[in-house]
Amino acid sequence: CPEGWLSVPAFEAGSIEGLAPHSICRPPPLPEDCPVGFMPLVGHAECVRQGLACPEDDDWHDEATIRSRAEGFDGRIWYLSPSGNDEGDGSRQAPFATLAEAMRQSNSGHILALGKGQFHESIRTQGGLGLVGACTTGTSVVADTASEESPVVEIDGSGAVALVDLTISGSRRGIDLRAPGDVLLRAVTLERTHGVGVRVSHAEARLRLEDSVIQDTLPQDSDLASGYGLTVTNGARVEVHRTTIVRNRAVAVFASGAGTQLRLEDVALTHTQPQVSDMLFGWGLGVHEGASVQVVRGL
Repeated sequence: CPEGWLSVPAFEAGSIEGLAPHSICRPPPLPEDCPVGFMPLVGHAECVRQGLACPEDDDWHDEATIRSRAEGFDGRIWYLSPSGNDEGDGSRQAPFATLAEAMRQSNSGHILALGKGQFHESIRTQGGLGLVGACTTGTSVVADTASEESPVVEIDGSGAVALVDLTISGSRRGIDLRAPGDVLLRAVTLERTHGVGVRVSHAEARLRLEDSVIQDTLPQDSDLASGYGLTVTNGARVEVHRTTIVRNRAVAVFASGAGTQLRLEDVALTHTQPQVSDMLFGWGLGVHEGASVQVVRGL
């Protein structure tokens, strides 16, 4: 068994006709209450830190740390703060206030460094940008207005995109990737979004999700249906590493469609609730219509 997992009998000897007794590997129970900045992780009896600790004496980490969190983005760093001003120049001394202004000024390869605090807006980003928060627990993007048409974060353009050290919430889908591109989500928490936490739905979309939490997704307002954690469809390819998907509704992880490929490694899917509209489902994992899913060290 993997380090930290226990070897336990799969069933009582003689209880299943025709099967010889054998053992399975079981991880230690997930910790239920993690302190701020920490997350439960399958295979670990104690909570583990999610991403970086918040900087103590500044709104951002130093430049080297920011760049290390978004490898491959080597252009200019634009700084943002909820207390900034869009009339500023995007420097550390005069940060922008909104993501909209920072993205208007930025070019492919640039990094947007989000300081501590809440950014009350939704995002539509093209490829080529890295968005790096100060820390998962200290930097959040919140869509204040409800919508079933637009997500909190829409990635709609080819190229690489990274979202790192952020919390995302709001009365909408969380992150929607429906265009070609390579996307990294690292140390991201999605909580109390509506409909689905993360949706990947383009045949040429590639997503890597790591060190993250998708939790407490709520149903759509219109019909009280869904509330999924992660959906992967239409031939998209997704890898999920060191992630916990907990207390979502209907289906924690849903994969569908010929060519769709999903790998879950060191991932826990737990406490999935039924769909509010009809109290059906409550599945951990649904695999449909030709999708392929591989699970390595999963709970």
